[in-house]
Amino acid sequence: MARRWLIDGYNVLHQTPRLKFEFTENATQALNHFVGMLGEFAVHRTEVTVVFDGSPPEGPGSVGAPRNVTVRFVGSGEKADPVIKRLIGSEPRPRDLVVVSADREITDYARVCGAKVEGPADFQRILMGATSRSEQRNGELLNKYDRPLSEREVQEWLDLFEQTRDEDV
Repeated sequence: MARRWLIDGYNVLHQTPRLKFEFTENATQALNHFVGMLGEFAVHRTEVTVVFDGSPPEGPGSVGAPRNVTVRFVGSGEKADPVIKRLIGSEPRPRDLVVVSADREITDYARVCGAKVEGPADFQRILMGATSRSEQRNGELLNKYDRPLSEREVQEWLDLFEQTRDEDV
């Protein structure tokens, strides 16, 4: 049975020391990093929805969402809690839903509706495990293809760039 995950975004982000620090330095970068981690986590899940208080941070860049991750900012001056409760209440199969939040009102409501609940610290450990497995797979690929170029390959690259440089002049 595939589960859907509904995440109280800032609850989890602030439980992850690296992201919490990164957020103080560059909020957009930290949010993208966090959402990217959720994307790695979502690879083996049906759907992940993360809800954030307020509006996206101002400044350069935007918060993107990988496949299977829905990112919702509830709007300027708004709180995520009522939106999360509405999403829980409208869930057609709450037994397939896992709600991640530290807010007692949300977690109690989720349990009454039949959803499973994870605390942010527990979810952060699950999330870091998913990210570590992904990094391990990426490392295996890098090791597989990380080798010196042959003299023929180097010459092909030199010829290609020399040809391009001559054409640009």
